[in-house]
Amino acid sequence: MINDEEVAIVDTKYIETKMKLMLSNRSVSRRSEYVTWAKMIWCLMNICKKEGISGSKCSKIIHEFSAKCANYDEDSVDTAENISMSVSNAMTQNVTKASL
Repeated sequence: MINDEEVAIVDTKYIETKMKLMLSNRSVSRRSEYVTWAKMIWCLMNICKKEGISGSKCSKIIHEFSAKCANYDEDSVDTAENISMSVSNAMTQNVTKASL
């Protein structure tokens, strides 16, 4: 018998695989133009958060996507991720406070 935790693991792996496939089909401009790249990163982070994909796995997917660009810089990607996460957390807190 499969329990709920095993189903969640299978679902998460399926979503990760689907995300990687989707990213592999994106044009080079989606990686090399900063604004478009940032939007892709925000989208990935939101999907990861919504689907319960860990931050470390999400970061790995983001780096794999970003590394295919000629101007890839690991530290810059980490910085952008951290800024995006901070903004996202702040927005979530503001929405929660406004709802109360």
